[in-house]
Amino acid sequence: MMVLALTVASLGNTNLPISFERSTSIAYASPWQEIDGILFWHGDMNYPIYDSGNKFCNGLDLSSAYVANDDANELIIKVASVNFSFADDAAVDYGKASFKEDKRTGKAYLCFENSSYCLSTDRQKRLNDVYYYLKCYLQVQ
Repeated sequence: MMVLALTVASLGNTNLPISFERSTSIAYASPWQEIDGILFWHGDMNYPIYDSGNKFCNGLDLSSAYVANDDANELIIKVASVNFSFADDAAVDYGKASFKEDKRTGKAYLCFENSSYCLSTDRQKRLNDVYYYLKCYLQVQ
């Protein structure tokens, strides 16, 4: 920023071909839409987004969700995980995932099939919101 200021100052009153303000105000249409505090892929409430980066975002396909176990100690919900590409504006990868909630502690995790990797819902607000939206979707308490 300092270099830009010095460059502009050294040019004096010379007219620049494109003003700095116009060149930075680029319109960007986001592929997700926020509804009731949750991000959805193109506003489709069947695809909530729980994590996003600069090239991809991760969501769930709620049409695939079902309760695999619901007893006094544990709730397990199976669901398809989806990776969406901003560049392709499409789903580029599907996988299988499970939410596992310990009913005694209230802690829940999203774990991915064929991986030891799990995400904690209490560490990520967006994931926590999507998990409770999924439970409402399935009408599970």
